[in-house]
Amino acid sequence: MAGLLVGLVSGAAVLGADLLSGALVQGSGGHPLQIAELKTYDWRLNQTARPESARKDIALVEIDEYSLRNLQPYAGRWPWPRVVHAMLIDYLARAPARLVAYDVNFAEPDSRRGSIQSRRRAT
Repeated sequence: MAGLLVGLVSGAAVLGADLLSGALVQGSGGHPLQIAELKTYDWRLNQTARPESARKDIALVEIDEYSLRNLQPYAGRWPWPRVVHAMLIDYLARAPARLVAYDVNFAEPDSRRGSIQSRRRAT
């Protein structure tokens, strides 16, 4: 019961401090609790992450600067045409994966020759 009370009081204190500091710095650009969150995020992850306990059946495939440089002769400069993304997803789907999650922002239409959007504009 004492632990629950301590948790409720601490939660109320944090929410109260958040509301008060938000009202005091309104419009100044940075909320103190958000700044503290961002500054301590990497440190907190390094303190709690345990790579040795990571699951071995999960693979993270990243599109990073190294892969962009090495694939540029084949896929072109970033942003890659949609067909390159489709081929990458097809390749990953052939593996014994139960799930492939793909997180890429397609903010603009594909304007390269041969894309569906360029064919639609031509007709």
